[in-house]
Amino acid sequence: MAQSTEEVADAAILELWRCIHLHHLRTIKLQRATRYLLASAMILVAMTAEKMLFELF
Repeated sequence: MAQSTEEVADAAILELWRCIHLHHLRTIKLQRATRYLLASAMILVAMTAEKMLFELF
């Protein structure tokens, strides 16, 4: 109750900016993790295919 409307608005804007910034950082980390997971899956498929081919001969 001791804060003015302007102070409350500034605090809300600051909190919103912080939330947006954290969301952006988390999105970047998720994209990076997704790329690593996709690359790992491709390597696993390639290794499995190689093993299956060598078992045929």
